[in-house]
Amino acid sequence: MLTDHVGKVVSRGDLARRAGITAANERRCDSLLVGVRRTLGVDAIRTVRSRGWSLEPHALEAATRLLSQADPVQIGL
Repeated sequence: MLTDHVGKVVSRGDLARRAGITAANERRCDSLLVGVRRTLGVDAIRTVRSRGWSLEPHALEAATRLLSQADPVQIGL
């Protein structure tokens, strides 16, 4: 989902819905993003306080490669 909206803020709720995460477990998005940041680099995803996250344009190519190797729903991209 983040790769579809590069540079735009995506909310936790939107990410959770896309990943099939229930409202009670929306914080799971946080832990998924920690893993994505470890893989792509800490500056690949920008946190926008009280709004959500944004994939930085410079990280799109690496994120696309990651998606080709993994289940995008499970990793939140």
